[in-house]
Amino acid sequence: MTNYSIFRNRVIIFQIKTKLQDGDKKKVYKVRRYESDFYLLRSILSYSFGQCMIPCINPKKAEIKFDNKGISFREKFFSRFLRGVLRSPDLRNHPLVLEFFKTDHFQDGGNAGLKLFSQSLE
Repeated sequence: MTNYSIFRNRVIIFQIKTKLQDGDKKKVYKVRRYESDFYLLRSILSYSFGQCMIPCINPKKAEIKFDNKGISFREKFFSRFLRGVLRSPDLRNHPLVLEFFKTDHFQDGGNAGLKLFSQSLE
C-alpha cells in the first residue's frame, strides 16, 4: 500500500501477517510497518547481537521506483529478512522483535506517535 504523509513525499506501508506462539496457542498478528522500520530493526539487532549473524536487507537504492516492480523487489528482501530473524531463537525472542510483529502502531489511524508527541509539548 502506498501512502502520502506530511513529512514524506511517498511512503510504502507493508502489512505483515505472522503466526506466533502465545502461551500454548498460536495467534495470528497483522501489523503494518513503514519501509524504514525494517532498516531500524536490523540496525538495533546488529548492535544488540554483535555475535550473531543478522540477516541482511538489500540497501536502499534511490533508483528503485514506487511502481509494482520496485515494491515487489522490496517486499521480497524484507520477507527474506523477517524469515531469517524468525529462524534464530535468540533473535525471535528479543522484545523488540516481538513488538515489531505484534503491535500495530497504525490502529489509531496512524497518529498514535503524533498524539504522544503533541501531549508532551503541552
